[in-house]
Amino acid sequence: MSQNPIMSAPQPQSGVCIVRVEVQPEHCLITIKMSRNTGRNIYPARSDPELHFADPRDALQAVAGFLQSFIREPRRTAEQ
Repeated sequence: MSQNPIMSAPQPQSGVCIVRVEVQPEHCLITIKMSRNTGRNIYPARSDPELHFADPRDALQAVAGFLQSFIREPRRTAEQ
């Protein structure tokens, strides 16, 4: 799996992840489009990259990474 360009951006306040599954003769084609900092527009921009997978585990890993990008790490104090 290639480096996800979504993961390198600063932490967003909102986002949308669209998962599309197409049944193909040999396998399922899973297309994921992720968009961060969407504000009120829930539709990803045309320039947002699409990721394509045949293995559902790889697709789930990409979605999990997108969701994790919204979770803030707790700040550590000097005592910790």
